[in-house]
Amino acid sequence: MKRLISFLGTGNYSATHYCLSEAGSCHTPYMAVALAYLLGPDEVVVLATDKAREKHGEAIRCAFNEAGLPNLHIHIEAISDGTDAEQQWENFRHITELLLRAGSCEEILIDITHGFRSLPFFAGAVVAHVRALHPSAPSMRILYGPYEARDGDRTPIWDLTPFVDLVDWTQAIRSFLESGAAEGLAQRAEQLGRQLNKQWARSGRSGSRPRIADFAKALAVLVDQVARAP
Repeated sequence: MKRLISFLGTGNYSATHYCLSEAGSCHTPYMAVALAYLLGPDEVVVLATDKAREKHGEAIRCAFNEAGLPNLHIHIEAISDGTDAEQQWENFRHITELLLRAGSCEEILIDITHGFRSLPFFAGAVVAHVRALHPSAPSMRILYGPYEARDGDRTPIWDLTPFVDLVDWTQAIRSFLESGAAEGLAQRAEQLGRQLNKQWARSGRSGSRPRIADFAKALAVLVDQVARAP
């Protein structure tokens, strides 16, 4: 199962061809609709303030239907404006609950394009928080469609996930340097090695495969030797 979590603000959104290199494009005012069309999630959760829902709630539902997605499970959930600390922590808890409400979900797509005020920042912070404390959480991908960066009528979709991955690497490296515990770093390196090898194989490139897997194996040996040490 794949879930898309998106934010909805009160802006005046204009239709554009949102383009994702791996999947094509979709012409719509709403990034959530484009991602649903291009990446095929089973469920979409749209987080909106009362004002945002009043302005765009019906329009975005129509846009999903117009994109040929009438049977998609769509939920528009209320979120506060985040104008004080209490509301900000409420939003933090709400987004955290959404990420952990995964059940059998294998991947969560997080769209921060139309987020209201600080909500996109909260999304990144919550993802880092959940991934640090819940290693079994589903894989997460953060996507952004910068309308201001469009070329004519084509707006690129940026994948910002590597910057969240950087937080994971930073935590693992810090743990290794401070305590000598290499398990976290070895796991990150192993995951990256698998990912790079898949990308290398799909690209049809000549030459040797990426060597990050060798680094991961060396770390695994170190972990084993430390565990066996008297």
